[in-house]
Amino acid sequence: MFGNMNMQDLMGQMQQMQEKLKEQQEAVLKLEVVGEAGAGLVSVRMNGKRDVLAVHIDDSVYGEDKAVLQDLLKGAMNEANQKLEKLMQAKMGEMMGGFPMGGNPFSSGA
Repeated sequence: MFGNMNMQDLMGQMQQMQEKLKEQQEAVLKLEVVGEAGAGLVSVRMNGKRDVLAVHIDDSVYGEDKAVLQDLLKGAMNEANQKLEKLMQAKMGEMMGGFPMGGNPFSSGA
């Protein structure tokens, strides 16, 4: 079923995967991204927990109506979330790629 792998090897790989997963999860929480809208008129800085750390609104936006500011904030937040999601997927992909058999310890490799 597991090819040349014995149970001890499999357990060792599972433990390595758990340790790497924990490291990657901790690294993801430390990530920071910036989303912008309106060519940088509004920006939002967010961490890996999706906490908003900072919001910048250019003074020129204050002369616009409320709906414009709301749209710019929404756009900046959405961009920050999308950037964070891509970074998270890349980090998890790196983690899984480090394991033999295409990252799946249960694959027979055939």
